[in-house]
Amino acid sequence: DMHVISTDENQVFAAVQEWNQNDTYNLYISDTRGVYFTLALENVQSSRGPEGNVMIDLYEVCHQVHVVAEP
Repeated sequence: DMHVISTDENQVFAAVQEWNQNDTYNLYISDTRGVYFTLALENVQSSRGPEGNVMIDLYEVCHQVHVVAEP
């Protein structure tokens, strides 16, 4: 099972459900030509929407590290 998530910035972002996955998907991102794909995230949890469509929530987490120098 494969769903195209996005085609922004000259890349394809796709969710692929492998034969051994039930409620999870692997997310792949393509090169700029959309020919070669690389695994971006594994086992992303999914759920079914009200019309039976697949729902995947993605959150970008940013961490900032503050370095404090001692006198």
